Amino acid sequence: MSDNRQMAALSREIAAQERRLGELAGALAEMKHILGPLLGRYRREVLRYHQELVETQRAIADRRLMMGDRDARAAGDAKTALSSLIESEGYASVQEQFERVWKGKRPVRPEDVWEQANLPPAQEEIKALYAEVAAAAHPALAESPQDYARRVQIFSRANRAYIERNRPALGAIAATCRGDPRLPVVVDEGQIRRMRGRSAALEQLIVRLEGQTYDLRHGDVAKVMAYAQAAEKQGIDLIEQLGSELRRELARAAEELDQLESRNGE
Repeated sequence: MSDNRQMAALSREIAAQERRLGELAGALAEMKHILGPLLGRYRREVLRYHQELVETQRAIADRRLMMGDRDARAAGDAKTALSSLIESEGYASVQEQFERVWKGKRPVRPEDVWEQANLPPAQEEIKALYAEVAAAAHPALAESPQDYARRVQIFSRANRAYIERNRPALGAIAATCRGDPRLPVVVDEGQIRRMRGRSAALEQLIVRLEGQTYDLRHGDVAKVMAYAQAAEKQGIDLIEQLGSELRRELARAAEELDQLESRNGE
């Protein structure tokens, strides 16, 4: 294939990838806006303790196995209040309170989060402008720490304008991201190599964003958010309860691990 034909094919491929990047980045911006502080609290107050607890439980299982306990729970069987909630149709760790809220009702679904959202759809022109900014300034495509910091500033402004459906603001941001169209494009092996690298980087980012959007829309995070939003309407702070229970579980697990390590050192 000639250099010109390769360039044309790569240009079409990159254009399609950039449109997909805009779709996914826009969906994530909307999701994070809808979930708001609740998602931040989940990550700070729940997820961090869940992850630490799982690691501690695995360390306990490994220690017991080393001590000859064949009944030690396998590392893959680690359980926490969060995993119990995700795997069940109710918040079993505070069963009495949860049953008072949910008895006789259908299970909460991840889709409940988005069906109750009240965000107007974006017009096609706004989507196109946002995709242009995402392609030019997404932080994940940065090539240096300085470039990353610059992109974060630009992209945070673009996200805000997109959520507000502010076409003039988004158009102004997109204009600052555009290169000089008068510059000639030299078709050579170096340019083709750079375009292939660009396509590969976009594909990797798209895969990451697809995973994130799926988890927020249908996965474990969405399920917890749906439970938390529904519980909030009943005056129950599910995030606080989950965090408290995880911290208690972690304290017990840490104490057990210390005891096992002390016994092993004797």
